[in-house]
Amino acid sequence: MLLPDPDELWHGRLAGMLAASFLYRDDDRQRFLNLKPDGAGSLIDRFSSLMGWAPPAGAAEWEELRMAASVLPVSRPWTDFTPADSGIKSCASLPSSFYETDGDASRFLDRLLQTESGVEFLCTGLYSPGAAPFDEEGCRISLLPHRNQALEVLVVNPVSTDVEERYPSLLHFFMRRWNLYEISEWFREFKGRPVDFALDPDHLEGRLKAFEYLAREELMERPWYLDPAVLRRRSYWLYGHTSLNPIPGFTRELRLAPSMMDWELELPMMSRMPVLACYWMLAHLFLGNAQAARLTAERALQMGGELVQALAAKILLILESPERAGISAAALRDIQETTMMCARPHHLEKGAQQSRELLLASLASKDSDANTALCPDFLWKI
Repeated sequence: MLLPDPDELWHGRLAGMLAASFLYRDDDRQRFLNLKPDGAGSLIDRFSSLMGWAPPAGAAEWEELRMAASVLPVSRPWTDFTPADSGIKSCASLPSSFYETDGDASRFLDRLLQTESGVEFLCTGLYSPGAAPFDEEGCRISLLPHRNQALEVLVVNPVSTDVEERYPSLLHFFMRRWNLYEISEWFREFKGRPVDFALDPDHLEGRLKAFEYLAREELMERPWYLDPAVLRRRSYWLYGHTSLNPIPGFTRELRLAPSMMDWELELPMMSRMPVLACYWMLAHLFLGNAQAARLTAERALQMGGELVQALAAKILLILESPERAGISAAALRDIQETTMMCARPHHLEKGAQQSRELLLASLASKDSDANTALCPDFLWKI
């Protein structure tokens, strides 16, 4: 049996593993591997146009396999070990709006801003598939650029910044998550070689450990702005703000947010990594940093990515007139003041710092219990 070399587990070998693992017959396996469905390429092009960067090649690989599974012309192709009733044809795809080639980016943006997961995607490149085999609540797939073209999978604590599990590639995720020992008989019975490789559980562990060592080295060499865990840690506090309903405990997570000095250092990097621009536009808006929000949005208008440009236009409109942007000015002011008071001075530009000091002085003269209820970390900031 053929086993993958450790450096082949980034992407490109997923079809063979799925065919060997989850199809009954050799002819079905061959038929599955020979299918070359159309559509994945245009989907990736649409993603690049919307986001301003190209996703890893692993994204196209996964979409092609999903499409092939959906049209596989056999009555019962999938084994009893398949993680869903209809096999990978029911597995999660990219967010559905990426299929809307004629869709309006501003409408897609509005849908993203209505949910915490949508804001998370804008700020980190992580999306929540929400379907088998990624159907646990904290499962995320990273669509950020990757040196080895891999789709990285993270399992996060959905109510904190903690990353509980990390899988360097989609293939690694499947190998570690699915019990390969239970299906080892399928590998041993698979005599033909129409697939890239068949997995022998008796020898797989060493290959996986070698790959995990390579992945740790890659992660240490990776720029921080391409690490979705880092981006999530610093942006998590923001995820409920766009729906004007801050997440519980956001004041605690706000302490992990980058500072104004970080923003100044990152301004030249935003054209290379649009998720940075998305984070800073939203963060400055809700921190009350009007000048910084305007400058960031004006720069983002000149960047690639229809969604990034749509967000920039929306931020500029909100700064000019919240009502024209469909937002209550009073509600926006309330959440800005709450966020401003719970921030630290290094999160704020000069004008926002002055506003914060006036707000804190006003509240300090009122009932302390009310102050603490407004912002749990309030007292140490006075």
